Amino acid sequence: MLKVEEWIMIRHLLEKGFSKSAIAQELGIDRKTVRKYLKNKENPKYHRTQPYPSILDSFKEEILLKLGKYPKITAEKIYREIKPKGFSGSYRLIAEFVKGHRQSEEPQAFLRYETRPGEWAQVDWGEFGYIDYYGVKKKLYGFNMVLGYSRVQYTEFFISCNQQTLLRFHVHAFQYFGGIPEKILYDNPKAVVLEHIGDNIRWNPQFLDFASYYGFSPHACTPGKQGAHEKGKVERGIGYVRTSFFTGTQFNGLDDLNDKKDAWLDNIANKRIHGTTREVPFERLQGERKYLRCLPGKEYVIASTQPRNVQKDCYFCFGGNCYSVPWQYARKRVEVKALEKEIEVYFQGTLIAQHFICPFRGKYIRKDEHFRNLPRPENNRLKKYEDAFQEYGEAGKEFLRELVQAKVHSPFYHLNKIASLKEDYNPQMVAKALEHALRYKAFSYRTIRNILWQMARNNIGSTLKEVQITLCTRCEYELPDVEKRPLQYYDSLTKEGV
Repeated sequence: MLKVEEWIMIRHLLEKGFSKSAIAQELGIDRKTVRKYLKNKENPKYHRTQPYPSILDSFKEEILLKLGKYPKITAEKIYREIKPKGFSGSYRLIAEFVKGHRQSEEPQAFLRYETRPGEWAQVDWGEFGYIDYYGVKKKLYGFNMVLGYSRVQYTEFFISCNQQTLLRFHVHAFQYFGGIPEKILYDNPKAVVLEHIGDNIRWNPQFLDFASYYGFSPHACTPGKQGAHEKGKVERGIGYVRTSFFTGTQFNGLDDLNDKKDAWLDNIANKRIHGTTREVPFERLQGERKYLRCLPGKEYVIASTQPRNVQKDCYFCFGGNCYSVPWQYARKRVEVKALEKEIEVYFQGTLIAQHFICPFRGKYIRKDEHFRNLPRPENNRLKKYEDAFQEYGEAGKEFLRELVQAKVHSPFYHLNKIASLKEDYNPQMVAKALEHALRYKAFSYRTIRNILWQMARNNIGSTLKEVQITLCTRCEYELPDVEKRPLQYYDSLTKEGV
């Protein structure tokens, strides 16, 4: 294979009048080579007859067999399987080989279906990251319903992904549209479809009851990729909400986000010229409204009812908080109905309490009227000491009464200890000690014990003038008498030690 420079030189020498033999002799090549390249009017190009060797060569046959048997197997899985067998290349090498040899699916064509006014609506929701909800990190969702004819859409953000929320947003959308479409298409959520196998659909009973109340016919998409094309209007609607409104929007909590969403729906989303219809959705809605079903006079009651046990303190637990009921229903089983913003509590079909739902957790929500006229249990403990102090006569009764009113710390400790003094002293002595302590408002057990100890030591009978009251919180100790020594004695001990 000649280089480009040699080919140019052959052409140059030929133009100067050199013969083919002279050109071959000048360049040191064969005359037949000169003749071959003079016939070619284009620059010579290099074509490799043998491909470069690759570290993938010994694995290509195995990869092709896997692609033939499992057409949808991923390159990542193939890479994981052949790496322990000695493959030392990169994942990218596997991915490029698989991409070049995988059988591509034939492109499918879909017929655009335009709906009649008031005929169809589509419903879907998507995830929008997380939100700080009263100090708790919660996942954020966005509900979207689109009318098929006018392309008017209704959106609402929420954090509780349950059936009650879904039904409540249906009602909000119907009110926003000013009517109800004939049919609504869904993507098989559990709140709507319990099971969908082939043509057999098992609907959620409560959702069917809701649909029957509002008079629309629910329809479920075909499971899989085909279903995504069936509800393309609402799929694009979720993407439009994400790009036109949510991305870059600053908000302070869920309520603020929904307030800004309402302004966006009214002033931008439903007032723009739609890319498909080339008309304003609100203007098309004016003509579509006469084909929508009228809203019923009374809203469907959307509530979940759950049984709860009321504790002895007249509270029951619900949604991470504790709510009060009238004290007459303590230790009884009640039914709690959760509405949109409040809960109702029933006992045997009778409404006994209502509370607004607390957005926080770990709180006690109380109504004072629930505890009004609550009977106080008798203090049997105090009654026991009243009987014990009867033995100390009027002084004992007076001492007990004033000790309780004085709100002494740990009063039952002192009462118990004073009542037990009769085991070591006769009741008459204890009564005199209590009477003497009352003069100084001394209610401590240690004080009473100190008075009795002095009475017994000094053989005091009828009079207590010689008894000194010691008000202290420490225990008193009986110290033995010691010999008194002059100070010179201790000086002599010090000198001896030195």
